[in-house]
Amino acid sequence: MAFDALRRPWSDRRTLYRDERGVFVDKPAGVACSAVACSAQPGSTDVAAAAEHTGWDLAARLRAHGLPELVPAAPLPLPASGVTLLVPSGAPLPRAGELPPALSRLSYVLGVEDCSLLPQGLLPAGPTGNIEYQVWRRRGRRALLRAQAALTAERVVAAFANAGAPVIGSEPEPTATRWLLHVERAEGAGCDVRAALPAELESWLAGEPQGAPRRLEQALELAAPVRARLLAGQDAQRLLAEGAGEIAGVNVDRYGDYAVLELSSEEAWAERERMAECLLAHGARGVYLKRRLRVDLRKQERTELAPSLPVRGSAAPEALLVRNGALAFWVRLGEGLGTGLFLDQRQNWERVQRRVRGATVLNLFSHTGAFSVAAGAGGAAACTSVDLSKRALTRLAANLELNGLSGPSQRLLPADVLQWLGRARRGQQRFDWIVLDPPSFGTRRRGVLQAEHDYQGLVASCLELLAPGGALLCVSHQRGLSAADLSQLVRTALVARGRSGRVTSWLGGWDDATLPGVSGTKSVLAQLA
Repeated sequence: MAFDALRRPWSDRRTLYRDERGVFVDKPAGVACSAVACSAQPGSTDVAAAAEHTGWDLAARLRAHGLPELVPAAPLPLPASGVTLLVPSGAPLPRAGELPPALSRLSYVLGVEDCSLLPQGLLPAGPTGNIEYQVWRRRGRRALLRAQAALTAERVVAAFANAGAPVIGSEPEPTATRWLLHVERAEGAGCDVRAALPAELESWLAGEPQGAPRRLEQALELAAPVRARLLAGQDAQRLLAEGAGEIAGVNVDRYGDYAVLELSSEEAWAERERMAECLLAHGARGVYLKRRLRVDLRKQERTELAPSLPVRGSAAPEALLVRNGALAFWVRLGEGLGTGLFLDQRQNWERVQRRVRGATVLNLFSHTGAFSVAAGAGGAAACTSVDLSKRALTRLAANLELNGLSGPSQRLLPADVLQWLGRARRGQQRFDWIVLDPPSFGTRRRGVLQAEHDYQGLVASCLELLAPGGALLCVSHQRGLSAADLSQLVRTALVARGRSGRVTSWLGGWDDATLPGVSGTKSVLAQLA
């Protein structure tokens, strides 16, 4: 089976040390320690649900990997990473919040923003101990801290929150999919176990991805345990994400038995042949290449940026069927820079599908219609899809037919979105749900669309079409616009139009995790009162 090497529930690279006390592992963020006792950051239940799946908790993964029956002695929360001790089933376990007798101290690395703490000091953490900390590295408003304590991760996070320095990702409204907290060292009688710092923390501090493309194989194997559950139930997902800070200049996407290697840096381009060979070795039948340049693509030769044939291995069918859960799509891997699916929106398709039953939905810049398919599958009463490209709408119609969703409830309109919004406003059309996901740069009937200049007007127009109690999902791919900026833009538009509602960020899933300042894609939901 293709990608067998990445379907394994565990990687030997993450097993650190084993003795009679148990097994020390480097738990990745996104893997729950146990099926019962796993916690997630507040406000991100969708993300937590994607990882809390029967048979995919840490103990079950290790059993499937051939290790004996084990239980976490001091479980790390789902969104945290680092050294974790699992002991034989039946061994005595510590009380909640305490370390097991085998461990005397844990050393943490954690990320905080706008840190006003002294360069080093002690934080009170209740009656059982203090936390010794040092500000290790700073870059602008961001800081990585080192902390040592005989305390569990939850108590360390709570202490820093009480000190006004919440760990990124653990805020009441989280800004990251994962906690920027990593247990880099566990010490005890006769043991001193360490886990290397994940690339995500380095990337967050730098504000750009830091993992080197030459380390693709290691990055794939370290990421595999987090993606393994998705490979079991999805045909298409992101195996490595530049925007999650895992590797610089590289996205690796899987479509069935084939891989798409998307490169956006000179260093990554220089490694393209070796990376393609690596993906073949990990089970891809063929590897397609897409080169992303931040230039006007109308002046570029598309066949050089995206060859129609794979650079390694065999070619996929011209139209390849992929299934993601209950949804099915046609993709074309050799047709230009796109494939027909934007996998960074996979989590949002699922969210929309769960929320639109009985609703009227408007999908703007609909492309090949993943959101329209999700809305139809979720029981939307009607869905209107608007896109300037008739070719994209033809592919959207094929996706609707593939899912048995064709019919009068699905309207497909070839139109300039900005012009159509003006007509819809004058016609007093109203929708319960609107999805606004424009390209950063695109063509119009007259001129060009630049999200940097046009996004605010688009949001304003959408709010005028939104029915009372309706919801507007705003997606931005502008690198210069942060999630906080996008949220503020939407809040400002709400006030300007005299509408009230709640604005929240939607974080990426574990296959394309949100990392503030690094992730190119941001999603914000405005829910009207």
